[in-house]
Amino acid sequence: MYKEESYNIISKNCLNIIKNNSPEKSINIISKMKVGNNNIGNEDALKIYKSFSNSIVDYDSKLYCNNISQYKNKVRVKLEKATKAANK
Repeated sequence: MYKEESYNIISKNCLNIIKNNSPEKSINIISKMKVGNNNIGNEDALKIYKSFSNSIVDYDSKLYCNNISQYKNKVRVKLEKATKAANK
C-alpha cells in the first residue's frame, strides 16, 4: 500500500501533466512514471487519464452554456486520442 502523501503527489503530477500536454504525450509521460520500482505502464496511464476526464477540458460556462454537447465532444475526442496512444 502506498502512503496517502505519495498518492496525492502522484495525482497532482498526473493532473498537471494532463492539463499541460496533448493526450498522446500525457499517456506517454504518465506511463513512464515510476511507482515503487515499476513504471505505471500504458494501461494504468489510460485509467489515470480517464479518472481525470472532468479536468481534461476546462469548462467555460459562457462558452458552453447553450451547447453542452460541444464540451462533451471535446472531452470524448481527447479520451479517444488517449485510448489510441495507450493501445500502441
